[in-house]
Amino acid sequence: MVAEFFLEIGSEDLPARFVPKAISDIQEIVANILKEEKLSFSGIHSYGTYRRLVAIVKGLSEKQEDREESVYGPPVSIAYDDNGNPTKAAIGFAKKMGVQVERLEKTKTNRGEVLFFKKVHKGRNTKDILPEIARKTVNSLSFVKTMRWSDLDYRFARPLRWFCSLYDSSVVSFEIAGIESSNKTYGHRFISPNEIEIESSDDYFSKLEKAGVIVDHIRRKDKLREIITQRAEEAGGIVVENEELLETLTFMVEMPGAVRGTFSEEFLLLPKEVLLAAIEKQQFYFPIQANSKEDGKLTNSFIAVFDRDKDIAGNIKKGNERVLKARLEDAKFFFEEDMKIPFRDRTEDLKGILFMENLGSMYEKVERICSLSKELAERIIKDIPKDFDTYACLEAARLCKNDLLTEMVQEFPELQGIMGREYLLRQGSSPLISNAVYEHYLPRFANDSIPASAEGAVIGLADRMDSIVGCFAKGLIPSGSEDPFGLRRAAIGIINIIENFQFSIDLQDFCETSLSLYGINDNIAKDTINKILEFFKTRYEGILDSRGYRMDLVNSVVSARFSDLNDATRRVDSLHKLTSEPWFESLSIAFKRAMKILPENGIEGEVDITLIKEDAEKELFDAVTIIEKECRKHLDDGNYYEALRKICEIRSSVDRFFDEVLVMTDDEKVRDNRLKLLKRIVRLFSDIADFRQVSSGK
Repeated sequence: MVAEFFLEIGSEDLPARFVPKAISDIQEIVANILKEEKLSFSGIHSYGTYRRLVAIVKGLSEKQEDREESVYGPPVSIAYDDNGNPTKAAIGFAKKMGVQVERLEKTKTNRGEVLFFKKVHKGRNTKDILPEIARKTVNSLSFVKTMRWSDLDYRFARPLRWFCSLYDSSVVSFEIAGIESSNKTYGHRFISPNEIEIESSDDYFSKLEKAGVIVDHIRRKDKLREIITQRAEEAGGIVVENEELLETLTFMVEMPGAVRGTFSEEFLLLPKEVLLAAIEKQQFYFPIQANSKEDGKLTNSFIAVFDRDKDIAGNIKKGNERVLKARLEDAKFFFEEDMKIPFRDRTEDLKGILFMENLGSMYEKVERICSLSKELAERIIKDIPKDFDTYACLEAARLCKNDLLTEMVQEFPELQGIMGREYLLRQGSSPLISNAVYEHYLPRFANDSIPASAEGAVIGLADRMDSIVGCFAKGLIPSGSEDPFGLRRAAIGIINIIENFQFSIDLQDFCETSLSLYGINDNIAKDTINKILEFFKTRYEGILDSRGYRMDLVNSVVSARFSDLNDATRRVDSLHKLTSEPWFESLSIAFKRAMKILPENGIEGEVDITLIKEDAEKELFDAVTIIEKECRKHLDDGNYYEALRKICEIRSSVDRFFDEVLVMTDDEKVRDNRLKLLKRIVRLFSDIADFRQVSSGK
């Protein structure tokens, strides 16, 4: 027979960000414990609100599985005497197993033939194990922050208040932190706060919903989405989509309700991003926009979510309108005060803002960004767009951090760049300069937008590289999971920008130029550059790995040449395409063999045709001579796939050469000449990848 196990953990209000992980964790924890205890089950479901975490096990077996254990005893040679009678060794082993000697069996092992006994461990009844399983489940839940309460030596995310636990309809009795489990739970704090007696999980869900709690977080989220959509439609608009906010609010309520409020239309004159910061970020409200996603214009309505189904007296609406009005008045004041100061006049004041300890002021950082942007535009980027506006780029670079001094950004740090763009546009700057100030922060996080203009991209590259180089020079290098200055994100941003714009950049030159702006001496510079390049290499390899490229191919390309990222990606992609060819494996082996034969210190000079003796040797020389010129053209054009295909045309000649020619002959001149021939072949491949890194049999 099968049964059901139900566990509810009641607590003080959990932070909304804790709950989704806890719901996932409790399901995994219970599953692992049941497997450890050899208890079978058909399924586990978990749910939660900010006041309760729930796990339900369906189809739980009534007892543990019986377990057989083979216990090995003494060798047969000493277990019986010459007459076949059991010795003390056999009798002692049987006694230890609790059986007669006759029940012992024999088996062959690497120690020879020994006695053994199959010991059966009877499974315990589930009802006897569940109290410990419940305790272990609660104690195994972990949170990023925990607390103690009262005088108890126990930690949890928030103080525990009750446990409701059932095995079918019977209470699973256990105690933690002075709280004893029961068959009682509690309804919504305001709607129905009294004790509720539970008989089963079905009973639990229906009784709690009547008591103002939708325990199923997926249902609760769907209901919340439906309510806010209705409120927006009542206002003649649509909700500004924000899945993260919806998820957060789902775990801030047990019975979702929503009310539509309004604010003065005068606030609509503020930049849209300012309104969104105040409404969404500060107040956790949903903005309403005009009934056209393309337009995106905000209305003066918003939706506030609350933890009950009705606002009977209208006080919730009035209270939220009053709070938002105060927030928007503050934002309007900040905006108007900021506009009184010409944005371009703020640069000098950056001297008063520290960029980072030992790395100077923000003013000095801006000077380095300007210098590095100029180097990128005029020298480092080999294929800068013809319509690139160097003046606009350098002007935007000079202004790119000015908004850090504004009241608005100090109140809403997430508006960095956005406010710089808005103030510049409203004070008459060109859209190109204004947008570049905003774009240089992009991308800010995974899957964020890339700068739309090359000018913004160049400033973004300079800004990020300056931070990486400065931190590495001062020994502030990310380690393990620690990256307090966001250097990994900065490096990935650089790689994504370079890739998106297909910039041809020598990464080492870029790093060295940036480091020179700090005035670092040569000895420190060399070590720092090597560490930075290795840091970029790791990020780059991770990106290609996430795209499904074979890591041996990536490593082979990176080992050959890495500094030009887009060039490296083209080489990886070309190798990747070739691996599908049936002859790629044998070709790879042949070229690895050639590289293995060549001396480590290399061999100088060209092939002497008069020393070519064998037919296979002559065939390979002719084949290499024919394809070398065409192959070199493909390599110069960066067309690595065609270069590889052309090189592959000599594979049969290479195979014949190794089958019929003794490279390491006793004749030193002939041997060196044959090595020079192999060197010509290897040289073609080594421009693309180090084939020694390519794994066999993949």
